[in-house]
Amino acid sequence: MSFIRTNQSMRDIAENKYKDPDAKTSFYFQTEGERMTSEERAKFNADLLKSSIAPDSYWQDRDKDISEYNESLTTLDPNYQNIIPFNRILVRMFHIVAERTESGIIIEPKIPMKEITQNGIGIRQTMNSPWPYMRKGIVVATPENDPWLKPGDLVEVDKHAVLALKPSVDHPPVLEHGFTSSDWTGTEPPTDLENPHFGYLLIDYRLILGKIKK
Repeated sequence: MSFIRTNQSMRDIAENKYKDPDAKTSFYFQTEGERMTSEERAKFNADLLKSSIAPDSYWQDRDKDISEYNESLTTLDPNYQNIIPFNRILVRMFHIVAERTESGIIIEPKIPMKEITQNGIGIRQTMNSPWPYMRKGIVVATPENDPWLKPGDLVEVDKHAVLALKPSVDHPPVLEHGFTSSDWTGTEPPTDLENPHFGYLLIDYRLILGKIKK
């Protein structure tokens, strides 16, 4: 008896040998990632990774911008302060500040963002979040008659409030608790700290760990 080696699975062999006479053509919608060629997908992922990871020059060149942004948070934007949320708190987060060694070397801050596999049950890779928020923020607006918090309060939030997620290879990052007013037309909050809509979260009370004394 001789054996023939094949790369086909038993299912493939059975389907080819025993055709289903009642089989019908089936259709399904391809995702954007499935429509890409392997070269297009590789370039897409490389560009996305490049855009989501801040290079060393980002922290080198933007020290002043980050400092000015953080100092400006105590001045509340009326467009956001006039929003009265229901059962949640509107907070504007501080931008992370890079650490420097005594020799001047910048230690790049990292906020991990998980990229989920296409089948939705695993983690494909971890990259830096495009929203480099601290877990510290300024309360901008509260529900009416809130007994615990008021605009201008400094608060510490749970880490899950600032974490982003990339649902799949061909899906852009998502900031679950991110918030912008209707003036911003993007599907996700901006990642440029010079944008006036940058830094806002709308979060449940349970994600606020406490108030920080000034």
